[in-house]
Amino acid sequence: MTLSHQPGRPTLHRCQFHPPGVHTMLTHNSLRILLPLILVAALVGCGDDNPTDSGAEAPGTLRMSLMDAPTPIEGVEALHLTVSAVRVNAAADADGDDDGGWYDILPDTLTVEERTFDLLLFANGESVILGEELLPAGHYEQIRLVIEESNVTVDGTVYDLKIPSGSTSGLKLIHGFDIHPDGFTALMLDFDVGRSLFATPPGSTNFKLKPVIRVVSEELAGRITGTVLPVDIDAMVMAVSAALEDTATAMVEPATGEYVIGALLAGSYDVTAMAPGYLNQTITDIGVIAGADTTGVDFTLSIDE
Repeated sequence: MTLSHQPGRPTLHRCQFHPPGVHTMLTHNSLRILLPLILVAALVGCGDDNPTDSGAEAPGTLRMSLMDAPTPIEGVEALHLTVSAVRVNAAADADGDDDGGWYDILPDTLTVEERTFDLLLFANGESVILGEELLPAGHYEQIRLVIEESNVTVDGTVYDLKIPSGSTSGLKLIHGFDIHPDGFTALMLDFDVGRSLFATPPGSTNFKLKPVIRVVSEELAGRITGTVLPVDIDAMVMAVSAALEDTATAMVEPATGEYVIGALLAGSYDVTAMAPGYLNQTITDIGVIAGADTTGVDFTLSIDE
């Protein structure tokens, strides 16, 4: 999408100036005195009747990225999404193309491979940029994520996934944000696979995806980092803020015990570490500051005897 401004064709005026009361036969000295006055009067009298409209606000830039809160489902090796469109609209109730006002963020020049993402690769603070576009300045209310197809790989077998409205009208995300003239806005779509992927009945290979996606402004978000010991115990960490009604998770790196919980709104969180066969441990009132890392939130888990 390219925004352009094409002003109307300016009207040309032919200007004639006859100073009142001046004889047509001017001496050299008279001409030297009158010439500056003639030029000033000509400039004033020759104003354009159709000036270019310079009052329009400049556009701003929106960047949209995708990350994943990891899945705790055993055996899940990959979860691929093929995204066909990422769109925004100023109206929360806008639905189809007939409503108008849509702006595309995902470039339409991408190949299928370039717009197919394995969400499990974007955990623990990693992300991928979906698109970056100029938008008219103003307030926007809605994001649409259109998913062409999706599948999950479990124990080496690939299973197709169905997403309600995912491939037709798209997933509707209501999240207000502002685009400022000549400004830059960065939004993160945090796709929580752990709360989105289901096996029905539990233990079967009948997988369904009901996406749970948090939309977070990067400038308003911070991160929590730390370690969980002992290593290599399939641990995960969850941050919960009752006041913000916000929940985010992260898997722990097996070899190092390190974790990163990203895209957290500024505020206070209770952080819980958990692992199969171990007792849960919670640290309360962990503060998160926008644009900063809260470090050293470390755990040592005890075996559940």
